[in-house]
Amino acid sequence: MNDNLWKSFIDCFKSPGVTRNFIDYYTAITSWIQNNKHHFSVDLLEKNRLDILINLNPNIYVIEDPGFPLAMELKRFEKNIPEKLEIFAMILGNRLWEMVTIRGEECPNCEGDEMRYLLAEEISTKDKKIILECNSCGWTENIDGTLWSGGRVAILPANKEDLKSLFIS
Repeated sequence: MNDNLWKSFIDCFKSPGVTRNFIDYYTAITSWIQNNKHHFSVDLLEKNRLDILINLNPNIYVIEDPGFPLAMELKRFEKNIPEKLEIFAMILGNRLWEMVTIRGEECPNCEGDEMRYLLAEEISTKDKKIILECNSCGWTENIDGTLWSGGRVAILPANKEDLKSLFIS
């Protein structure tokens, strides 16, 4: 991986307040990605959902407790320097996804992770539906527990308002 790119990423952690809260942290990372997007191929951005994540409003999507300590983030990144840009993009996508996805029940398929609430919007009809996806194995189901088999959809993390408006509490 490009040393200058990595150094600029680590430098963004050194700005005051970056790890003060999850909204500021999310904003710092997505701003860094926006400013360095030219280093990532479109395919790499899409594959790791970075194309979606950099355009979400953190005030709406970032959840209260993503389940990891912010104080350890700089140390975590400094200890695990990725060898390839592809690995770095995956790490960024996974970390940002953790900050914007609301957890549900345990996955019935792998029992290794919690399901995440997502908003699936049909491309042709614009109909929206809340679904659940396992972060580990990719199992996707409807709210009633049946296997989801959607058509062409745009997927976004479901925020609290989406869950309320589509009758999930």
